[in-house]
Amino acid sequence: DFVMKLWLNEQYIFIPSISFFLFSFYTLLHCINAILINVQNGLGQLNTQIYSITLGIVVYSIGCIIPEGGIVDYNYLIILKIIGTFLGIILNSKVLIQFLK
Repeated sequence: DFVMKLWLNEQYIFIPSISFFLFSFYTLLHCINAILINVQNGLGQLNTQIYSITLGIVVYSIGCIIPEGGIVDYNYLIILKIIGTFLGIILNSKVLIQFLK
């Protein structure tokens, strides 16, 4: 928190540490997924990329529509993005494993 306060000064907004760790984990998963997608680009497997991105969008959209109150927590949105990205990684890695066999 000290570094954030020092860096942002008056624009500092308190962010719970769980949000920071969730976003860091999402960023890690996103980077892994991006590496898999770049490998698939080299292999000419565009259809799998489209399916994995569509799957992530569907998970995120359904997760945003389901809550009754209409207002969701930031952590909830990050968890939805983690789930969508993780499913994309599973789909992308299975295709790469099949291709390499």
